[in-house]
Amino acid sequence: MAGTSARKTGREPVVAGIRSVEYVYESADHRWAQQIDFAPALGCTAVAYHLTKRNAAGWKISEDDERLVSVNLGEPDQALFVLPNNYRHYDHTVFAYCALSVSPCER
Repeated sequence: MAGTSARKTGREPVVAGIRSVEYVYESADHRWAQQIDFAPALGCTAVAYHLTKRNAAGWKISEDDERLVSVNLGEPDQALFVLPNNYRHYDHTVFAYCALSVSPCER
């Protein structure tokens, strides 16, 4: 969602131990406002998000909140990238050829 009015608030909240920079985006009719905290140390990834929607009378009709709660900086455990012992590689071109050589009615 993008607003017609965007501004940097000057606040630098710390989210999950990471310094962030807060921006607010608001629609021209003030029916919704979005606050996003971006973390420069994480490539300006959004680490906190708050959205408020209002009806035509100005009453809040919904609020959404998302926030990073923890982060582990550094390289991931290499065990996450080890293939299982029973892993088998299949040539996808063979399967693509078989799929194209059989009509849908014959499957």
